[in-house]
Amino acid sequence: MTIVVDTSVIVKWLVEEDGHAEALLLLNKGVRLACPDLALPEVANVLRRKVRTNDTTQSQAAESLARLPKYFDL
Repeated sequence: MTIVVDTSVIVKWLVEEDGHAEALLLLNKGVRLACPDLALPEVANVLRRKVRTNDTTQSQAAESLARLPKYFDL
């Protein structure tokens, strides 16, 4: 089975905000994960905004982006 996740779920994997724990449950289901083509650039944009508003650091955002490929069969 494949589950398609959108940007909001992916961001919740990376940033502790409402829904973070529930989103992480998807990573432990042992199912194949997919996302729309624009989801990864959208995640990068959300993280950029979180850096600008001091909700995360630039290094944390970079580390989060580096982890993204392990979640998907890109």
